[in-house]
Amino acid sequence: MDLTTLQPLQSLILCGDGYFNHSNPSRFISKQKYLKVLHLGFYMSNIEFKISKQLRYLYLHNSTVKTLPESTSSLLNLQTLSLKDCGSLKMLPKGTKNLKNLRYLDIRGCHTLTSMPVALGQLSFLRKLSIFILGKKDGCGIDELKELALEGELSIKGLTNVKSAMEAKMANLIKKHNLRSLSLSWQGNRNENSHHQNDEEVLLCSLTSFNLEEVTHNWLPRFDVSVLDDGSASTKPC
Repeated sequence: MDLTTLQPLQSLILCGDGYFNHSNPSRFISKQKYLKVLHLGFYMSNIEFKISKQLRYLYLHNSTVKTLPESTSSLLNLQTLSLKDCGSLKMLPKGTKNLKNLRYLDIRGCHTLTSMPVALGQLSFLRKLSIFILGKKDGCGIDELKELALEGELSIKGLTNVKSAMEAKMANLIKKHNLRSLSLSWQGNRNENSHHQNDEEVLLCSLTSFNLEEVTHNWLPRFDVSVLDDGSASTKPC
């Protein structure tokens, strides 16, 4: 199939193997000025192209891409960035905070992703964030969640970087009434047999959210998390 014979498109879905395994469609894509939906399949191992400024939805499911071009940060109309099961992805664009219209960021299954770009808290329209990985740098802390009106499911990883209960409260989870499922992970660079003196306090402060239907955590085996009838959460020794 010769992509160059196609008329200007608003939606483009390329997936599977065959012809596209041996061709680079980036030149064709870069010429699509009116493209609003772009779905690239697992065959893409490297992405080097300019994307339409009108793009609203970008899907890269099951791709072997390791990094996204920094030009992705210039997609000011982008509303959905779905990178589900991109197992080789190591980092998101540094300028992700510039995607002011972004509403949905899905990085489930991106197992090699170990940090988030700085200042994601500036994405005021963001409603669904599948995973947030806490870091030690300024702009990568739990306080970036404070002003985000998140909905649905949220997994917070790297809670070893939260030093106190007061810092945990900065996530402002109590105001996120549309959050239904919360997963907490303390995995990090420390001895698995050690026990941070503030872990229980951080856990409790992280659970001060109404309407939660499910809570899971992986670091405190001595504590069982229960969701009460009023939607709040409690912990008790196992």
